[in-house]
Amino acid sequence: MIDAKLAALGLGWITSTIGIVFWVLVIGLLFVIVRFIRRKDYLLASVTCVPLAALFVLPVMSYMEQREYLAKYEPAKAIFDKLCREQSAPIIKRTVDDVEGVLLLKVRPTSLPNRHQKLADQLWADAALPKEADGDEYIQQFLADRGLVERSAPGLAPVWRIVHEIGGSYSRGFRYVDVANAGGTRTRITGIVDDAVSKNDIGRIRLQRSPTSAPAPQFAIDYENNVEPQLRIHWIAGTTVKVIDTKTGEVIAQQSYWNWDEGFGNTSQRSPWTTNRSRCPQPAVGFGSQIQEFVKEVIQTKQGG
Repeated sequence: MIDAKLAALGLGWITSTIGIVFWVLVIGLLFVIVRFIRRKDYLLASVTCVPLAALFVLPVMSYMEQREYLAKYEPAKAIFDKLCREQSAPIIKRTVDDVEGVLLLKVRPTSLPNRHQKLADQLWADAALPKEADGDEYIQQFLADRGLVERSAPGLAPVWRIVHEIGGSYSRGFRYVDVANAGGTRTRITGIVDDAVSKNDIGRIRLQRSPTSAPAPQFAIDYENNVEPQLRIHWIAGTTVKVIDTKTGEVIAQQSYWNWDEGFGNTSQRSPWTTNRSRCPQPAVGFGSQIQEFVKEVIQTKQGG
């Protein structure tokens, strides 16, 4: 694989030069060993055999490792490329405006406290969007004013924010979010500014929950994780997000996300599902709000007061 990459970059001469140097060293060591044997200096001949053996064994081991990796890489890449080519484009049948609230048919479960283990779990259900908001943060992202997502430091959870006035480059988040419960009930959730941490009229969102029997929002957001064994064996994970008109049952928009760990679970100084770069579509706004970014392409929230 390294040879192929160098050749593609026009640097094939590097491997040719390395090959020439390798055989010069081998011939030189063989010449030295023969001379020691003729002088009946078997100890030096034996010692000289060690680097000669290393010259043969190490390249063979490296070659075998590359062959083993390629045997996994090539079919996995073909599958991943096909999925990206055929199933990663957004499908938006229609958009809607002036929506006050949405129904979340599922909430991404929190990955804490064992998040580190999940990032290396081949069968982790949410691996396609490993840094997407989950738990309460998944709900907060729909209530936050769009464009006001902050991180205090790289790798930390997003801070979803709301403000009292509309303006600038952001727009109002949903006024409320209904969450579907088991048994057909719903919980209505609203977000308010937590004055304890507010600054310049901007603060961290605090969630308020209450049971509701009010009419359900017309538009629902759902997602389905792809954990098919024939994909996970290649360390390929998928998630499809859908926006549904609950009055008609029509899926008015959907987006599929694919994530492939080309390291096949290697945990040496890396977290498999996040260290890799093979994702489609590539996030345009960074991690943590890809679902929100897609939903806002389909549903425009009601603005003003």
